[in-house]
Amino acid sequence: AIYASLANIGEMGDAVKVVNMSFSGGRSGTYKRLFSAAPNVLFVASAGNGQRPAKLALPCAISMELDNVICVGATNQADNRAYFSNFGEAVDLAAPGREVWTTSPESPTGYGPFAGTSASAPVVSGVAAVLRSIDPSLSAADTKALLMNTADLITVGVNETWMRLNAG
Repeated sequence: AIYASLANIGEMGDAVKVVNMSFSGGRSGTYKRLFSAAPNVLFVASAGNGQRPAKLALPCAISMELDNVICVGATNQADNRAYFSNFGEAVDLAAPGREVWTTSPESPTGYGPFAGTSASAPVVSGVAAVLRSIDPSLSAADTKALLMNTADLITVGVNETWMRLNAG
């Protein structure tokens, strides 16, 4: 179902500008083909929650090869890498991934905290969508570059730095 949905995106022309991908798994070749077929769509992939190198996690790892894919890791409240987040050179941007408030059917108020890189990727997707709505001439690659060039360098571990999304 995921592959079929992604294949349809390539057929929709300019109707789709940003796709959030808060999932993992699949085949590298299939993702490359689907993402390459939609070069003006920015695909925002969660890095994964396996505490391993993100270059081993699909579809996130494709960000190292294609300009229209961003891999997003999760930070905690102290701006460190969230303990569960995948890491390494495949991670393009970091965004909050702990205690992110969202809708929650279990909560009496309808809202509650959520954690994971699946919470981080939508933050980046939302900012990318706003940027592309403000300036429709931005390509997917331009949007990725703009997000990366305006991000803040943070230290997230002993020997690791990430670029933190800066939406300010």
